[in-house]
Amino acid sequence: WDAPALTVDGALEAGLAVTESTEWRRADLTGEYVGEAWVRNRPVDSRPVYHQVGVLLVERDAGPVAVAVNRGWVYVDDPMPPLPAGRVGEEVRLRIDEPPSTRTAPQGQAYNYNAGDIVAGAGLADALAGVPVLQGVAQVEEPAAGLGAPVLPERSLGNHLSYAFQWWFFAAAIPVGLVILARREAMDEFAMAVAGVGAPRRRSAPTDEELEDRLVEEQLR
Repeated sequence: WDAPALTVDGALEAGLAVTESTEWRRADLTGEYVGEAWVRNRPVDSRPVYHQVGVLLVERDAGPVAVAVNRGWVYVDDPMPPLPAGRVGEEVRLRIDEPPSTRTAPQGQAYNYNAGDIVAGAGLADALAGVPVLQGVAQVEEPAAGLGAPVLPERSLGNHLSYAFQWWFFAAAIPVGLVILARREAMDEFAMAVAGVGAPRRRSAPTDEELEDRLVEEQLR
């Protein structure tokens, strides 16, 4: 995560695709935006938004390469800011391509973070026919004015670790609870016999599912 930023040639060293070894690596890209597509159906805080994904024609010695860059998002009712004009530099994080969508999006839009879908949604399939396209999407870390920051992966275990400990504890407690319930039932029958009440007619032993249900009920009391 904290590794030095890649150049575009470094990002393409393994080929024209973001891989597990380069995913979420920083990269410095310089070029010119030639179009955009707005990715939909990716809500933020349970509100519908559009994500602006520009197609950046990145400069390199071997010739330009097109890179889809997620620049941030706006709520669907807010104005959509234009792409910056001219030569720009972007500090980004690389992410692996999502599968292409099976649906046809309206012109100017896309459903998935897929470089091919973005290029097609931007109406650039013909214009970039001879230009290599990076199979992956770059995300800016600092969005431009008027755009919300793209969501980056959670780096801390945080609540996930807490939930894991809870489930580990519950899993470990089940066998102990089953033994306690079985012993309690046996002691109850013995006490009734000593008191002369007579043991109730025996039935088949409770199933594991029944014992687990009892354990849960005991813990909820």
